[in-house]
Amino acid sequence: MNSSRTPITETHQSPFALARQLQTAIWVFDISNERILHANAAACEIWGAEDELSLKLRDLSSDMSTTVRKRLKQFQSDFEAGRFTFRENWTIYPNDRPETLDIRYSGYPLPDGNMAMLCEVVERLGKSNENARSTNALLHTDVSIALFNGQGEPLYLNPAARSIFDTSKMKLEELFANKNDFSECESQWARNKDSHILAEVNTIIGKRWFDLSIKHSIDAVTGEQALLLTGVDITELKKMEREIKLKQQKFEATFSSSQDAIIIIDSIGKILEANHQSEEMFGFDRTEVIGQDIANLIIPDRYKKLHYHTLQHMNATATSEPSNFRTEIEAKRIDGQEFMSELSISRSNALEENSSDDIYVAYVRDITAAKLAERALRTAKEAAEQANKAKSTFLANMSHEIRTPMNGVLGILDVLQRSNLTEQQLEYTKIIEKSGNTLLKILSDILDLSKIESGQKCIHAEPCNLRDIIQNTVDLFDASAVEKGLELKLNFHTALPSSFKTDGNRVQQILSNLVGNAIKFTPKGQINLDVEGVQKGNITNLTIAVTDTGIGIEEDKLEVVFNAFTQAQDSTTREYGGTGLGLAISRELAEAMGGTLTASSQPGKGTKFKLRLPLEVASSESSAQILTHRETTIGKDDESLITKPKSPVEKPCSLHNGRLNFLVVEDDEINRTVITSYLKHPKIDLSIAKNGLEAVEVCRLQTFDLIFMDVSMPVMGGVEATQIIRKENTENGRTQTPIICVTAHAMKHDQQKFLEAGMDDYLSKPLRKADLMEIVMKWLRKSKKIKKAA
Repeated sequence: MNSSRTPITETHQSPFALARQLQTAIWVFDISNERILHANAAACEIWGAEDELSLKLRDLSSDMSTTVRKRLKQFQSDFEAGRFTFRENWTIYPNDRPETLDIRYSGYPLPDGNMAMLCEVVERLGKSNENARSTNALLHTDVSIALFNGQGEPLYLNPAARSIFDTSKMKLEELFANKNDFSECESQWARNKDSHILAEVNTIIGKRWFDLSIKHSIDAVTGEQALLLTGVDITELKKMEREIKLKQQKFEATFSSSQDAIIIIDSIGKILEANHQSEEMFGFDRTEVIGQDIANLIIPDRYKKLHYHTLQHMNATATSEPSNFRTEIEAKRIDGQEFMSELSISRSNALEENSSDDIYVAYVRDITAAKLAERALRTAKEAAEQANKAKSTFLANMSHEIRTPMNGVLGILDVLQRSNLTEQQLEYTKIIEKSGNTLLKILSDILDLSKIESGQKCIHAEPCNLRDIIQNTVDLFDASAVEKGLELKLNFHTALPSSFKTDGNRVQQILSNLVGNAIKFTPKGQINLDVEGVQKGNITNLTIAVTDTGIGIEEDKLEVVFNAFTQAQDSTTREYGGTGLGLAISRELAEAMGGTLTASSQPGKGTKFKLRLPLEVASSESSAQILTHRETTIGKDDESLITKPKSPVEKPCSLHNGRLNFLVVEDDEINRTVITSYLKHPKIDLSIAKNGLEAVEVCRLQTFDLIFMDVSMPVMGGVEATQIIRKENTENGRTQTPIICVTAHAMKHDQQKFLEAGMDDYLSKPLRKADLMEIVMKWLRKSKKIKKAA
């Protein structure tokens, strides 16, 4: 197609009646709706219409090629901006017959805002199928085609060129992004040579790479010299080429600089290539090993069969997807020396298309040093575990050693408080008792933290009545709150179930820490415990919030308070005391139960701690059973329990036979004094043994109603003595006397160990008279030595 354009000097506003009288075919075309608005008789004949009305009603979308319709849309902007008249060759298909026309056309706006086009047929070029085919190919090709005159101005652009090039900057030179490329082509044209170049071209979507061919041509309209440009967008190909080149460079860089030995082999194990590191690792010359069997070079004889089997398996299961094989195995150097290696083999595509001969890339890494480090790490880990075990043993021993004298201090103090003391003396004893209990709490915290840090299981989830546990915690601190003039209030959401499967002791420990701290750091006001939750199926996401109106915590210290041996302010250590372990242990316990413990605060206004726990709802029956059990063991089954139950109310009782015979086995004189003073009663006869051997001997001579047995004693310990007494009683047909373990070994696993050794019950030191008397009553009732008073 040929085209030229000249400026329009006047608008087409005259009536179309004049055009109907012309012999030249003229019509007005609505670009947006693809319909003819007006046509004279000659136009109707060209379009194959009976008259103007039938032509106006016709949908022309099937009578024009897709390219022509697109170009009409493209020209609309030219019409609006420049008011140009165009001349081109068109091929239309009236009644499915191709018709090629030399058309002059121009555009103008319609009243409704759409653009119309006034078309005039200059010449009917005929109905040649060959011409139609060539025109159609030109219009539909993806190749950009443009014709330029000698000054580099465009004479014609096919649709592909118009869709990619900026027509406002269409001079040939301006197409080139690199002026050197244009200069190179220009020098060739000057010598009457055609040019072919790969160059970056300016387009409406930015710079793109094109394969450009520019040939000398003739303008068919003017007969003047012209340049015919054909261009193919190769930007994606250039990107692929760059990516391939980059991958190749990366591979070559990796291949040459890798610290791993890289050996490429074929499907039967012949070496195709090897990098420099493989020469260093195995000691061979890569130029000499090309074509050799890799198995004979680097694989020990005992592994060759495995190597061939693996290679055969990878060949047999070959697919289009890459496969990988990795193992740790001994490899050998050229001198026969073996070393530990990490071998990784991956299959790559075949060298030739449709070839079944795949290639394999073997990566070999010397891991001798890593294995030595691993062995050293394992040794260090074992040493650390031994050290941790030694620490736990030390702490357990320290617990025992501290509790033993503390039993004497608090025990004698209890006896002293029951004597006739003045008010001032009684006040002094209360101070001593408070200090002793504080020391025990510090000891408990340290032991708890040690167990958590050593990874010991410290959570024992079982059904419990959580509502009662929380209420008991509040009751235990109620007196302390009243003493400071504080209001302590519990709000337990009524819709929540009471029974959950959790570790009630640990929940109580956490809440005791939080409530205790709240009371400690709240000079006036109130403390609220709010318990609520969201239930999803059988799981309740429980939230327990402890809110106070105390001194508060600075924002930058909110996380610090959860660190061990740390408090929010140094001054609080002096003013309020404490080890800074409570919150650290509480958070560890919360996380061990699958929950969280967080804090928020406003200095001077108060602090809120939130304990969130995901808890499984427990049945009421199982909760009731476990609650009964806890009421009999709380305070004795775990070293870490902070709060102790209130002393049981002793019901009146009477002896069946009038007197009781107890044996106290204790090597420490002070502890003997404490326990004997607690058991001192007109109807109780007490015998004393200073070690396990004496206990065994005295049990051979007489029978006792109860035996109180220490564990750690000279000559013979309590466990061994218990086992001998049990054995001899069985052999002699005597009734087994209840043996109560009284020890400073207060860890939970200690208690279980002593019970499994044959002891019947357990009391930890420091010993409380209430606990001791509860045990006495329990076992005397079992043996029916006493009965409840009527």
